[in-house]
Amino acid sequence: MPHHKISSRWNFAAVLACLLAFLSSIIIFSYSNPVIRLEHFAFLSEIVSSLATAATLIWLVMERSQLQREKREGEKRRQAAGVSTWLSNKSGDGRYQPPYQIIVLNNNSDAPIYNVVITIVDARNKNAKGEQTPEEFRRVVDASPPGQAFCIAPVGYNGMGFHPSVEIAFSDANGNHWVRRGNGLLEDLPEEPFIHYTVSQPPTYVPLQAL
Repeated sequence: MPHHKISSRWNFAAVLACLLAFLSSIIIFSYSNPVIRLEHFAFLSEIVSSLATAATLIWLVMERSQLQREKREGEKRRQAAGVSTWLSNKSGDGRYQPPYQIIVLNNNSDAPIYNVVITIVDARNKNAKGEQTPEEFRRVVDASPPGQAFCIAPVGYNGMGFHPSVEIAFSDANGNHWVRRGNGLLEDLPEEPFIHYTVSQPPTYVPLQAL
């Protein structure tokens, strides 16, 4: 069950518990104080009932608002959720060109992505981030169309003693900025990828080839 639903239900239950405690205290007080007239008790009961109704309406409004926020967030993440990347091996020509590694870029959406920064990171370090990786293990692409493409992977990272994975940062077609970490997690970026990763200007773009 989503965390927000559990939280909102606990909040609603807490409100009802407070109302019941309030009503119980009134009942106890009325029995111990005969001066309290019955009509006063009935009036207070109506107040409690009205408060319970109001609390229910407030909870429904909050629940509806939360669902609308989740829908907007899902729509915002829709394109970014279809973007991923990984390392793969590609065969050479068998004589002059040995097998080499490529970075596969998968844009499973109907629009391009822009300002793409691809970085080799250490898959064994769950906290590894591309911001902490040397620039020579990075590739910069101006735009990537829908579908799959690849670029040549940088060399030299095998000597760094880590197991390579790929992180990709990009801007979607609506101008939102994202990063998919080497562990697969998709996160918002606070700024445009070239700025966030301090990409040297003018950028040196690598060409993409059809897979």
